[in-house]
Amino acid sequence: MKKIIVSLPDGVVEILDKEVIGKVGEGYSDTLRTIIMNWLGEQGYLRKDGKHEEIEKMDGRMKGYVKDL
Repeated sequence: MKKIIVSLPDGVVEILDKEVIGKVGEGYSDTLRTIIMNWLGEQGYLRKDGKHEEIEKMDGRMKGYVKDL
């Protein structure tokens, strides 16, 4: 797994603080990881055909983090 530093506009951070953190993750890292993994899955990038093994491992670790909004 690789760590990536991300800069976000203040307005996005406010939205995360007020409406998202605690619903889809426990902090910024968890929340952003969940959002990104869900988006990639929705777009079809996380195929289960063995080509994305590292992503599949991460996806397995994410189970339980996603909660209904």
